[in-house]
Amino acid sequence: MLVVIFAALVGCLLTVLSRATPGTTLGVLVAAGTLAGGTVVRARSAYAVIPVPAPAYALAAIIAGVAHDRAAHASRTTMAVHAVQWLAGGFTAMAAATALAIMVAAARWAVFRYARSRRRPAHSGSGDRPSASRRAVHSDESRQDARGFDDFPTAEM
Repeated sequence: MLVVIFAALVGCLLTVLSRATPGTTLGVLVAAGTLAGGTVVRARSAYAVIPVPAPAYALAAIIAGVAHDRAAHASRTTMAVHAVQWLAGGFTAMAAATALAIMVAAARWAVFRYARSRRRPAHSGSGDRPSASRRAVHSDESRQDARGFDDFPTAEM
């Protein structure tokens, strides 16, 4: 998420330095930041990047717009009208960056699930449960399972 916010801030800075209204530069950098942000987080956490591009673009566009357009300071009404124009100008960029975040998260989740299923051995033997030799022995709970302690309790007499 920080990568997307950083990209939006860089886009805001470049927009202000170029003395342009918020638009293409900011949108491209937010999309690039979204792509980078979606790939640097853990695969299981890639979904957390999905809501970030739109608010990051909106905040950066308002900051860049206020810095660019001095007439927006005349009144609150003028500021609101200009802010709506800056946000509307970047709607396509926000939507594209959000769609990109969804695609990256879905792809990373699918690859994670596929890789996870490939790591688990196939069940061998008869019955629904794998044999004791095929059970994973990674934690105390699974070690107990491998020794049969978690099966139905029996009364010791």
